[in-house]
Amino acid sequence: MEEAYNFYRFYLYNSDEGKIALAYLKARGIDDEIIKKHKIGLAPKSIDYLHQALDRKEVTTLDQIELGLVKDVNGKVHDIFRNRIMFSITNSAGQIVGFSGRIYEKSDQAKYINSSENALFHKGEILYNYDQAAREARKKNQIFLFEGFMDVIACEKAGLNNSVASMGTAMTTEHVKMLTQVTKNIVLFFDGDEAGIKAMKRSTQMLAKNHIIPNAVLLPDDLDPDEYISKYGVNKFNEYVLGNMKNVYLILYELAYKKVYLEDFMSVETFKKQVFDFIKLANSDVITSYFITRLSEDLKIDVNLLKTDLNLYKPYNDNYDYNQVYTNELVKNVENINVQKKKNAKVTSSVIMAYQTIIKQAVFSREALSVFFDSFPGNDGLRFPGSELSSEFDLLYVLSNYYAENPNKEGIGIDLFYEILKDKTASLNLAKKIIDNKFILEDNEQMLNDSVITIDKYFKKQDNIASYNATILSKNEEERKKNMNELKRLEAQRDDEIEIDLGEIFHLLLNKLWVIILCFIVGGVIGFAGTKILVTPQYSASSMIYILPKTRSVTSLADIKMGSQLTSDFGILAKSRPVIEEVNKNLKLDYSYEQLASMVQATNQSDTRILRFTVTDTDPIEAKKIANELANVAAERVAYVMSSDKPKIVEEAAVPKSPSSPNTKKNASVVALVFAFAAAAIIVLRYLLNDTIQNEDDVKKYLGLHMLAAIPTEKRKSI
Repeated sequence: MEEAYNFYRFYLYNSDEGKIALAYLKARGIDDEIIKKHKIGLAPKSIDYLHQALDRKEVTTLDQIELGLVKDVNGKVHDIFRNRIMFSITNSAGQIVGFSGRIYEKSDQAKYINSSENALFHKGEILYNYDQAAREARKKNQIFLFEGFMDVIACEKAGLNNSVASMGTAMTTEHVKMLTQVTKNIVLFFDGDEAGIKAMKRSTQMLAKNHIIPNAVLLPDDLDPDEYISKYGVNKFNEYVLGNMKNVYLILYELAYKKVYLEDFMSVETFKKQVFDFIKLANSDVITSYFITRLSEDLKIDVNLLKTDLNLYKPYNDNYDYNQVYTNELVKNVENINVQKKKNAKVTSSVIMAYQTIIKQAVFSREALSVFFDSFPGNDGLRFPGSELSSEFDLLYVLSNYYAENPNKEGIGIDLFYEILKDKTASLNLAKKIIDNKFILEDNEQMLNDSVITIDKYFKKQDNIASYNATILSKNEEERKKNMNELKRLEAQRDDEIEIDLGEIFHLLLNKLWVIILCFIVGGVIGFAGTKILVTPQYSASSMIYILPKTRSVTSLADIKMGSQLTSDFGILAKSRPVIEEVNKNLKLDYSYEQLASMVQATNQSDTRILRFTVTDTDPIEAKKIANELANVAAERVAYVMSSDKPKIVEEAAVPKSPSSPNTKKNASVVALVFAFAAAAIIVLRYLLNDTIQNEDDVKKYLGLHMLAAIPTEKRKSI
């Protein structure tokens, strides 16, 4: 990767194309210092200039392909990045692991293309500029998260050196881990357009799972940071950031409140549920109290009513993962035992058809949607979001939101409806199915009323089931409490008995200690004899080679492959079919490939280039021969694959004097312990299963009776 960057940098400063690209960069405020810091270069228009350059540096074509720099097109190698400004992507250690190429001339191609994921580059584990921003973030106890790397570069001009970007991907658990390692004071800085707001919500969700409540900044007029700085300047940008950095949940509230139409019931309901969504997401008593109070003031609704609605509310959006907390034990039991069955109840086709009829009519008529919501006060028509109806509910929410945001619109129309759903593949497909489906032959008032009646009957049936189950549970609650008290009393009594029994078991085992010791000795003898007689001794011989490639300029690739991947790469190589079969042939052995491979083990000691080959066989002499031959053959194979000098043999194998297995002492000890534990278990089991009365104490303990007298037993004397 370093060789590729060196090529891109050279071409940027030493070509006619580079002069145009440099002019573009400097027009964007990116000077030589920033170019050097962020390792920016230029990919030429030519089809294979990079490939030719790397070939001269003796970087193999296979390595170029694996690193995502070139591709094979019908037997000819082409550069992947062409005529693009190249931005280096580094890992947390500052090593280049990939590139992002940006067009700088008018083109119908994609604006950005990134390196494909490979052994070095995983988008979910990379934050752009993290290696440089981490130290500054720790110092300031604050880190800014942007959508793209150009935002990071632009904001450096404004002094935000504690900035990273997620490379346009959704936030991952690894991203959260990286951010919280430097600070928990995280600021989400996304564009003010719809896509930016969605990205902010997704990041907020991921942070909420890790108990992080971030701040956020949204730029106005759908501008990104680079555009804002270019338009208003650095000073205005810094003023805006300081004046508009807020708790992310406050921003979400304000965004939702801007779209609410207080005279429209559906609009109010939609707004209320949006607030409930992020209240549940935050899972904070402070945030809950604040926004419930504010919601009450803005909507003129009693606080207690809102609290009740919040406790009963279950978000329809499956993208959120909420931690539900239930404080009422009876409600919890009803939910666990009965409501879950209701949620998972099979919805009949008639109910599904009813919802789809309403959706189809609502696409063309605002009044149809109003009739539906008016028929079910409190939005009760959208229940059981975990059931088969969840997809239909999503479409109804989309329709409701549209009409709430557009109070003068009497209909949406098919084309606009499909456009709204273009980013939601599943919802779009369902919408097309509903609108095109033949079972809805016409859209009239009668069909709408019939659909409402069908839905109403379904919910009443489910409510009756739940009510019955709740009644039964309530009637049995008092009896359950009594049973629990009795159970606690019996448990306490049982615990006392256990303490006494444990004491008796201890004395029992102590009295029978001679039996346990005898079984231990017998087990040891059996284990020792069995190992000696039944197990064939195995002998291990080891040889070692030292792997050192030729010194080349491709240091990053060599270091990575010889360091972190040495064990896996050459362990596999040593046991590959060509190596094993060559050893088999040279020594004239009668093993199959599988048999000989199973006898071989290749290991690498950490932080070394020494590879050890260990061969295990029943014949110590043969184990030595195989180990030495394997070292020779593997060394030749390594030299061929790496295009390097043949590795040196550090140590030849010697004939082992003693077997490596079996371990007679260990086997004897294990069998001895098994026999001893088995003896103890049998003694205890016989004691527990013996329910006969043994003495006066047993009469008092188990029967609760008092002794009047005891008749001693006496052996009969012979006459």
